[in-house]
Amino acid sequence: MNGGAPSRGIALRRLETRASARLSIEQAIGPAVQPLWQRLGNGPLPLAELEAEFEDTLPQLYAFVQRLWANCGLALGWPAGDPELEIEPAVAGEVLKLGVGMPTDRWKVSRFAQLHVDDSGGTLLETPRIPVITRILKPRVAAVLVALAVPRTAAEMLAELRWRSTSKELLEMLALLWSAGVITRCDAEGLSEEDAQPELLQWEPHDLAFHMRSRQGRHSYPMGASFRFRGRIDPHPAVKPNPWRERAIALPKFDLAAIAARDPPFTSVLEFRRSIRAMDFSRPISLAQIAEFLFRTARVRHRFYTEIGEFTSRPYPNGGASYEFELYLTINACAGLERGFYYYDPEGHTLSLVRRPNEDTEALLDDAWVSSARQCRPQVLITIASRFHRVSWKYSGMAYAAQLKNAGVLYQTFYLVATAMNLAGCGLGLGDAARFARLTEISNFEEGSVGEFMLGTPA
Repeated sequence: MNGGAPSRGIALRRLETRASARLSIEQAIGPAVQPLWQRLGNGPLPLAELEAEFEDTLPQLYAFVQRLWANCGLALGWPAGDPELEIEPAVAGEVLKLGVGMPTDRWKVSRFAQLHVDDSGGTLLETPRIPVITRILKPRVAAVLVALAVPRTAAEMLAELRWRSTSKELLEMLALLWSAGVITRCDAEGLSEEDAQPELLQWEPHDLAFHMRSRQGRHSYPMGASFRFRGRIDPHPAVKPNPWRERAIALPKFDLAAIAARDPPFTSVLEFRRSIRAMDFSRPISLAQIAEFLFRTARVRHRFYTEIGEFTSRPYPNGGASYEFELYLTINACAGLERGFYYYDPEGHTLSLVRRPNEDTEALLDDAWVSSARQCRPQVLITIASRFHRVSWKYSGMAYAAQLKNAGVLYQTFYLVATAMNLAGCGLGLGDAARFARLTEISNFEEGSVGEFMLGTPA
């Protein structure tokens, strides 16, 4: 523990831990605090009483607290009698940083703090900065957080909230919130501890939260193939039923051996791959070229079945073989195909007209023009959409991150095939999910756009 002497209004509560962790704690703590470990099993103990009891051996007491915290065996609550706030470690191996603020300190809520409700109905505060779970047990804590939207001292907060409390009591609460990373100290100009750290200043809150929650090591939530909806919700089919099949245009299929014979060598394709944003509208891409491109990159080769469901094989790699992506083509200029918004059926190898040109199709092309540094409106804009629950039905904690990785794989596949076919290809970084939803009339929460790729003939 650092940052000064521990707060006096805090209680220690023993958490149920795995048997191996309990054994580790019992082996590591000294004989002077062995009875304390047993006493904590009977209920919370005020830290102030323990500090008085262990006055001559405080280092041993603090080492014991750190050992419990590092083994996820300890929660800290405030106030000691009837907790309104409690914090506990989210992962093992962390160091507890607990200290008392000064009356002159100014505090502010961290811009990374997130409030949510867990499955049991509890109110949790978390930040990706520090792997600590903060439980709000009484409404007063939430009022403090609202008051700390701007930097304030404890005295200023008490005046704002009109509490019949002392600054010392409020500082005890702030000590725990600071330990959990939920609040941060500010200087006289209002600059927070976070703002003074360049490595934190450059993170946006949603990006850091997404990064930390989709990786292991900084939280205790389930990760991986948990199949959490098995038996509750039917999995999405391996191939999406085509709702526009009555408007389907059959595309030619291709002899892959003949394609392989005329393709440039793989190393040449890899080395000469470029993002090409300039396109030749005097000779637009043909329907046959689009058909070959889609056949080589995204068709369903075949279906297969396992004990966990139905799957498909397609030309590009996909995590878990979920193949959650659907392709929609906004045709701007194509020899042999009218302008409009089309759906590619990967199993039937067809294009189905979804919408004739309208404000949203034109806006998608304009967005691509902006995203490509205003070099051209593409001949063809491919929108990659994800059937999100095809992946989240199986995976916990990493479902959306996996889909973004899969999108990157599909981008590379598009690039390589476009290069081999001497087409202009360019991945884009921005797209409009709302326009896509209007064009398809599909809920953003069921199927939404996650990537865009321009295609055409090079200038």
